[in-house]
Amino acid sequence: MGRNRVQLAIVVVVSLLALAWLPSTLLRDIRGLRANLKLSPSQAADVRGPAVTAGTNLALIHAARSRIPRLLPFAIVRAGRWGTDEKPNRSVAFIWQSGQSWTQFALAPRIQADPSEAAWILIRDASPAEVGFPHPARAWQFGRDWLVQARP
Repeated sequence: MGRNRVQLAIVVVVSLLALAWLPSTLLRDIRGLRANLKLSPSQAADVRGPAVTAGTNLALIHAARSRIPRLLPFAIVRAGRWGTDEKPNRSVAFIWQSGQSWTQFALAPRIQADPSEAAWILIRDASPAEVGFPHPARAWQFGRDWLVQARP
């Protein structure tokens, strides 16, 4: 009988906490939904969470989306504050991974490939020459990031 009372007390406490937490959570969700409904289709396509926002460069992604032909492979090369594939900067690893995943999603149906196999390279936080592309066919700079057509 004592065990049932302890279980009942736990259920009551958890239920009270949930009831206290639920209204504020629903209110935030409703505000977010209303804000999202006001976005244009192009703005809605770029809505991202905080880690993804910190780990992406929208201008670079928009340029890549408009210049890289559909179904062609691309590569993402990290440098500078992101570290390298061989030696990543662990302090921003989650942000990098979030941004990389969102970039892959945003550029679909193009597929990410190894830089040696891709004609198009997105370079993060370095110049083409700094990461081994000293003479690209074409290159566009977006802040510290570059979109490079490595070969025609």
